[in-house]
Amino acid sequence: MNDEPGRQSVLVVDDDELVRDMLFQVLSDNGYHVELASSGEEALGLLGQRDVQVCLSDIIMPDCDGLELIPQIRRKFPDIHIIAISGGGRIGPESYLATARRLGASKVLCKPFDGAILLAEIRDLLGQAVTE
Repeated sequence: MNDEPGRQSVLVVDDDELVRDMLFQVLSDNGYHVELASSGEEALGLLGQRDVQVCLSDIIMPDCDGLELIPQIRRKFPDIHIIAISGGGRIGPESYLATARRLGASKVLCKPFDGAILLAEIRDLLGQAVTE
């Protein structure tokens, strides 16, 4: 479980290490406890062991991609907020993100996005006031 009571926990799921590292930095610098996973399968394993409030998941990943992960999270962990992120692929991010929304994502963001926008979306989902 989350080792730090009172801190909100975010799971970042992305197969791109640079993206994971950047998101880790933005979120941890703003007071969130951050868990990292490089695949949907790894994310499901972590979700069964950790107290996570928000899952931030890429869509296009090898093995279990975001479109497979989102409905599984919805079934197994219905209280977790999901933010789907995508930079595209062959058909463009809008189509993937629309599908992610239909599958249960609470919010969607098109890569690249500004850290301030991500933080605002997470705060909105968690009902947190902006403290800047």
